[in-house]
Amino acid sequence: MKQMFAGVFLVLAVYAAHGDQLVVTGQSKDGAFQGFENGKFSFLTTKGRFLKEQAMRVTKMTLNTPMKASYSTTDGKDEQDVVLKGYDKSKFIFAGKDGKEITVAVAKIKSIDLSFDDGGAGGGSIKDGTGYPIPKVDPDSFGGELTQDQQAALDKFKAAKKNFDDFLGESSAMVQQMDKMTGAKREDFLNKLRSRKNEEQPLKRDLVAAYKSLVGAFPDAPEENTRQPSKVAKPPETKQATSKAVETAHVDSKAADARTSETKAGAPKSVDLKPASTKPADGKTIELNVDLLEKRPDKLEF
Repeated sequence: MKQMFAGVFLVLAVYAAHGDQLVVTGQSKDGAFQGFENGKFSFLTTKGRFLKEQAMRVTKMTLNTPMKASYSTTDGKDEQDVVLKGYDKSKFIFAGKDGKEITVAVAKIKSIDLSFDDGGAGGGSIKDGTGYPIPKVDPDSFGGELTQDQQAALDKFKAAKKNFDDFLGESSAMVQQMDKMTGAKREDFLNKLRSRKNEEQPLKRDLVAAYKSLVGAFPDAPEENTRQPSKVAKPPETKQATSKAVETAHVDSKAADARTSETKAGAPKSVDLKPASTKPADGKTIELNVDLLEKRPDKLEF
């Protein structure tokens, strides 16, 4: 199942190279900024990981292309139609409607939403240039066994993408027809196209919402060689025995016998574990599971 998840996110990752960069605790991550909410950056990496990074861990964010956005502050203020330029030194950098630079401390920002409007400041990648950076996801490339929620999210995305693409196709065909017209007929077609721009907005919103649902339906695919070895928690001390929390250890037969006899006698004493290179006099090495020894020391035989 984990391999399937990794494959799914690889499909997303191949197209997620927007050139945005997020610096987290000194490490740079390339991908696409997705938004900010409740003190967390949403970021889709080029390796297909959907990150939710705490603001305290992020030192800088550089955007390949400034993006139209709106933001709300913790004191209830809303700012619309600004341009997000980046993030540095615990402050978001915006350009206001008048073009002047605005800096807002991250502690004062409640959320940042990327705009759906068209325009040169849009950082999107779907073919009409919407402001929200959606990778070019191929829904037919998803494979493997999907859960009910994952299948529902995938179906929703397919439907939204088809509706949006079909609408754009119709508009494109109308433009080609209009280019061949003159006079009042051309003006009539132009008015129809203008009204279709308003009809297009809900379809964009549906597509973005479906994309967010799609990403949320799949867990992170961990990057190679980044998983840390699991740690074994130190067990609580008991009347039977105490020991260091280790998975396996090489113990010579004499120490094992001493441990067993002490346990049977009811003396809760710990046994020093010798290095793996140490062997008993008879040359034999005994490997035992300390976790099992702590749980049922009275049941072990040597």
